[in-house]
Amino acid sequence: MLTILLTFFIGKALYSSRTGFLSGLILATSFEFSYLSTRANMDTTLTFFTTASLLCFFLWHRFPKEGSLSQKPLKDLTIYGFYAGMGLATLVKGPVGFILPLFISLIYLVIQKDWEGMKRMRLLTGMALFLVIVLSWYLPAVVKGGEDYLHATLFRQTVARYSDGWSKARPIYYYLYNFPIDFLPWVLFIPAAVAFGFSRRRWKKKGNFCFYSYGLL
Repeated sequence: MLTILLTFFIGKALYSSRTGFLSGLILATSFEFSYLSTRANMDTTLTFFTTASLLCFFLWHRFPKEGSLSQKPLKDLTIYGFYAGMGLATLVKGPVGFILPLFISLIYLVIQKDWEGMKRMRLLTGMALFLVIVLSWYLPAVVKGGEDYLHATLFRQTVARYSDGWSKARPIYYYLYNFPIDFLPWVLFIPAAVAFGFSRRRWKKKGNFCFYSYGLL
């Protein structure tokens, strides 16, 4: 429910309240999302924190570069919320928790040629906050769990699972038929949505559409 609420706020920030409402409704009624949300599954929690992180990044990026002093606390809150979301997502399921939001945000800034934005991201202090959140729990856990725990959580459950596919090995064409089924019924509208997003009518808001597209991919 919280992820649906965040989706509403992202849609509202990108376009309008109507878009936010429809976005939340579409997410809530997608088959795979509804199914995973009824299970004790870490992926649902991971989705929440990565979504929160991206929402904070976009809200921060919308602030004017030279805003008023009254806006500064809120602006700081959003950019540090971006890093805090990544930290909590990493605690849920390892490196993927920060790789996805950080990759999406940096690619977005590169495509927008917003080099100044990269300098204003407070990368050093933000990553320091990220490390404080992650290590405050992970270091005591490693001390208690030892080398086997470190290997299992940092390598086997993340890097090895991604690269080797030892958990659920599938052929490369697996997603060609699995993804459409998982995201019925709304997957049928993706081609039209992409075409509409790249149309001249929406081109003036290409930045918003690009941010949405990178997040989706």
